[in-house]
Amino acid sequence: KSQLDKSTVRESQLDASKVDKESLQAELDEMAEEWGNTSRMLDRQAGELKASQGELAVALAGISDLEHAAAAAKADYDRLQTEAVSLRAEYETVRSDAISARA
Repeated sequence: KSQLDKSTVRESQLDASKVDKESLQAELDEMAEEWGNTSRMLDRQAGELKASQGELAVALAGISDLEHAAAAAKADYDRLQTEAVSLRAEYETVRSDAISARA
């Protein structure tokens, strides 16, 4: 009977070991699926980040273009302002000459 009890205990242990292995395998499978989902999510987010970086680069290039255009417009404004002052002085000279010629 002792041999039979040992055999039954051993079978019981083997069954418990098999259940543990199956349980562990199920947990590992679940973890692998979660890691796969996380990996796909991170890949998607990385793609979105790269797209955002591209959009940002385009926006920064546009800002740089606008800055150059603003600087050119400011230079034109300054030049026109100088011309206006010069023309005003010339007008005053001509006006003064005309008044003197009439007198």
